[in-house]
Amino acid sequence: MQTYGHTIFCDDIRHELNGKVTLVGCYSGDMEFPVPGPVLYPKLGAWVNILIPIEIKFSKVRLFVEKLEGDVKNLIFDASIDLDGQTKDNDLPQDGEFLSIIVPCMWSPFEMSESGSLKVRAELDDGEIIKLGSLKIKMPTTIEENLSEPDLPS
Repeated sequence: MQTYGHTIFCDDIRHELNGKVTLVGCYSGDMEFPVPGPVLYPKLGAWVNILIPIEIKFSKVRLFVEKLEGDVKNLIFDASIDLDGQTKDNDLPQDGEFLSIIVPCMWSPFEMSESGSLKVRAELDDGEIIKLGSLKIKMPTTIEENLSEPDLPS
């Protein structure tokens, strides 16, 4: 059994009064802007779920998000989740089950200067990097690039 996880990228994460969470404007593919950068987006969210087999012994998980713009890489989120001594054995899942760690992330505002991507990763005590998802962000380099008419059948 391996550690794995996934990320849902969205425009907003809303915590409802009844205990529900609403993810608004989820991206099913790439994030596309109609104009060249820089672009200032009001909000961008990531709902991150890390699933760790209970058989794996660890005390800390590092979660980080990298923003790539062209050749420039920036760390836009970096947090350590320390579980050492935080749970009692009877609170943990049973053999064959997974411990699920959910981390909602929000950036407001979110700025992009050129096409690139967001990459969400986790790291356990042993240094293993777990890929949790990525979002490709596309924008034209010029206004004309986006305004060109599509080829229509005659």
